[in-house]
Amino acid sequence: MATKGVVPFQLLKRSRGVLFGLILSASLAGEGWAALSGSTERIRDLIAKHDFPASDPAMDTRQQFIVFSPDRRFSRELLGEVMTLRQRVYHFFGISKIWDQPAFILIFPSREKYGLRSTGGAAIQFKYHGQNVRIIASYLQERLKERILPHEMVHFLIADLSAVGSARGGKPPELPIFINEGIAEYFTAHTARRILFEKTIWETFQARKLEPFKKIVTSTESWIEALAPGETSRVKHAQGYSIISFLASLPGGNLKLRNYVMSYGTLANRVPRESASLRAFEMAFRQDYSSWQELQNRWHQYIRERQMLVVEAESASVADSSGEKWEIRSASKEKLSFSGGKELLFHASDTGSFLTLQTIMPSAGTYDVYAIYTRSPQGGRFRLAINEKQFRGIFNGYANKKRLCEPVYYGKSLLADGPMTLRFSLVGKEAISGGFEVGMDCILFRRDARPEQRN
Repeated sequence: MATKGVVPFQLLKRSRGVLFGLILSASLAGEGWAALSGSTERIRDLIAKHDFPASDPAMDTRQQFIVFSPDRRFSRELLGEVMTLRQRVYHFFGISKIWDQPAFILIFPSREKYGLRSTGGAAIQFKYHGQNVRIIASYLQERLKERILPHEMVHFLIADLSAVGSARGGKPPELPIFINEGIAEYFTAHTARRILFEKTIWETFQARKLEPFKKIVTSTESWIEALAPGETSRVKHAQGYSIISFLASLPGGNLKLRNYVMSYGTLANRVPRESASLRAFEMAFRQDYSSWQELQNRWHQYIRERQMLVVEAESASVADSSGEKWEIRSASKEKLSFSGGKELLFHASDTGSFLTLQTIMPSAGTYDVYAIYTRSPQGGRFRLAINEKQFRGIFNGYANKKRLCEPVYYGKSLLADGPMTLRFSLVGKEAISGGFEVGMDCILFRRDARPEQRN
């Protein structure tokens, strides 16, 4: 999530030898705070009340980034990650840039000290007295290095790119929320998250409930409204990712996206945001379509080429088993968000137990195969075979509490149309596990489409 707000100046003073922090901390007075977004004033208040547990920051030789965290070694790791990501994003957009002032990355030791309960991270950027102020703030948490920080870093870089045309002393204009989120996900989403986006898009497309292309591109929703928990937000988030992936696949799409962001930054200071996005988009992509409807049709074709078969485990027929009980459980009972609202739970009793499901493959082709399972205190370890072809991976279904797992990728499989069997065979369990259960949500078959540009 990208946010704009207050710079933690007391922290900047801890960066030895960085005069920029000292100048800002001395020059910003009371009315300066009021001029900034109130949504992140808690960051300022928090830093004013708590000492930040970092001794020496980590910084690169050009002082492009200065990283504070509770541990200097971890700060060095984060520094390497953000430097690599910035290089990758700049390479994609065909630019080379050296900042005149450093960007500060502040990692708090806990969510309580970070203070913003509604988000795992904040990308903050604005101008003060003609100086670019850049901050990324977060806290120690699961997947901070792999997901949270990279996601905020892309928001940060995109805001910096759109700031090229912003007024002197003003804040960088915010891109339409789902375009902004779509760009961040395009660069940082791991394979499992991408497949969930594609599943959501395919199911929404099949239900004919996709938002119009033009509406996503020109949305003026705030991030608080747009990213509130719920199905609508999840679908729009997936659409933003899908649209950016589609645009990047067009000839020269990377440079056209860059031109869109930069043109939007210039126009948003002169006309309303919706009009700015519309005009910037038309300027950047006008060679690729004659109308918005044509562009939407091409996006829909892009989705069709990546069609997905979703086999809900509870809807497939049980063709064979080792004789143990199986049952269908609802999402409300388990308090988990199952695909289709249910899971198939197989109460296997020992190594060698198995359950075979049967369904129909509508069309032959090469598919990427994924599965979504649950883990639980009674979970066992098992393999998957499709049409008697055994995949190599073994899934460990044990966890100290029941939870839904991210998609497991099994690889590519050449499948014929017609009846198809899915066999789940137990190979053991963890010593701590209370059983050999297999919790199945769904199996995903994504048609192998044209290679996409990877980032």
